[in-house]
Amino acid sequence: MKKDHDVILRGHHLKLLRTFYFLNGEERIRKAMTENGYSEENTDNTINVLKRAVELGARVKIAENIDDDICSKCDHKIPERCILIRGDMWIIGYLGFEVGEIYSSKYILERLDKKYPRNQN
Repeated sequence: MKKDHDVILRGHHLKLLRTFYFLNGEERIRKAMTENGYSEENTDNTINVLKRAVELGARVKIAENIDDDICSKCDHKIPERCILIRGDMWIIGYLGFEVGEIYSSKYILERLDKKYPRNQN
């Protein structure tokens, strides 16, 4: 059975997507994750998920809590929740998205660029 989406991301990871895509952020993300004690496996997974999410035509499902493709391999999650959960729902609402909905990567990147202009780091 074919999935209706290519990637699942939560609010916090939508902001990572912005850094990755608009600010050439792969090295920034790798450095920050290493400095914060994330494993190489988790860091590689995060980068690979972000790469899949920005592919032309990718379909991204918006998740709540730890139900996304990055959290699945996270070193810092506590059963059933994430220690970084604060702000997820605010970010999702601020961008005009809804949990469980699927959006094109193009639309998500347009929303990110509008709400978080590239000159804001």
